[in-house]
Amino acid sequence: MPIEIPSSDERRSALRAIVESIASFEPITGALTRIYTYTHPSQFERDIETWRKNITIAANFHETAIEELESILRPKLRIGEVAAQISTYLVRATTNGFYDMHGWNEIKAAFPNANEIEIHDALAELKHCGLIHVHSAIGAPVAAIHTTYDLFWAFDGAVMGYDTRADAVYLAESLLEDDCNAVIPRLHEKTGWNRRRFNPPLAYLLQFFAPGRISNELQNQYPTTNVIITADERYHLKAFAQQHRKPDV
Repeated sequence: MPIEIPSSDERRSALRAIVESIASFEPITGALTRIYTYTHPSQFERDIETWRKNITIAANFHETAIEELESILRPKLRIGEVAAQISTYLVRATTNGFYDMHGWNEIKAAFPNANEIEIHDALAELKHCGLIHVHSAIGAPVAAIHTTYDLFWAFDGAVMGYDTRADAVYLAESLLEDDCNAVIPRLHEKTGWNRRRFNPPLAYLLQFFAPGRISNELQNQYPTTNVIITADERYHLKAFAQQHRKPDV
């Protein structure tokens, strides 16, 4: 079913998802930071921290707290409503959290209330934020697009309800506790998650592995099917887990 551009009383829903991603948990990558035009990235983090200190947030976040954060971030937002809507559509459309390809006709049909220029501009916004790659052809400025993991890391919290940071910590600790988990299908089975939830946090952890320690066979199930864990990888995985593990309540 096509997704229509929101009506006047729904126009902020996708942009609100970006704010809620930040409010719900600390981002584990720079994916969200790149959506904003802060001259100094550290100012982005300082504004978030100031908000956290000034407002006491309940488990489900009061509307006033979200509105306060939105008032801080919205003026610096780099992407518009159509781009945010397309992001939400792409996050929901994937079944495996992988590098999914979407043709131009699919994107155009999903947003019948937006004209081609609006869609082209929105895709350019997402491209320059590192959330998608755009493929062109002769006579077709946008022949197809494919998603990046940054898109999932930025939006999965608000759109899918996944705590990607906590999931990445769990995978890191699982890789450390048993070498057998270096066989990725076995690690996946251990989690009990679907591949849509499993693949984005696994992909995030691959930055801690040297290129020669990640298998590169062609397949469409996982970012990789095997990794080799040496002392270097253990060091980085331990450091990541210690830094991002949530404290026991």
